[in-house]
Amino acid sequence: QAGATRILILEDEELIRQLIVRCLRKQGYEVVESKDGKETVRLYSEAMEAGDPFDLVLSDLTIEGGMGGIETMQALRQIDPDVRAVVSSGYSDAPAMANPGEYGFMAVLPKPYPPQDLIRTVASVLATAPVAMDVGHGQATS
Repeated sequence: QAGATRILILEDEELIRQLIVRCLRKQGYEVVESKDGKETVRLYSEAMEAGDPFDLVLSDLTIEGGMGGIETMQALRQIDPDVRAVVSSGYSDAPAMANPGEYGFMAVLPKPYPPQDLIRTVASVLATAPVAMDVGHGQATS
């Protein structure tokens, strides 16, 4: 539906990804999932080109055998310096979890987390930077 807040998920563990997607869709968000950072970057880039950008990226820090959260974030910031992202990990002592801002993340979500923490974190990050700045852009492109 038009006007829905769009969230892009990077999570390689299918069960966790399904739980995140279900939880966020129940809140009325439009959710797109990816399993690897390269896929995340491609989807984010395509959405921007289509004039329907994501409002938030929820990124796992470590991706088995793939591009993880930090490299993904570096690539996303080259495409969109204003990207809003939350980093999630079970490794609470990881540098990106201790100092998320240094890596471009706006918040951390330590695993495991209850659904209400996910909902609260997503809502607070979305409220931090209003999306209204872009109103009117991309309307004429078809």
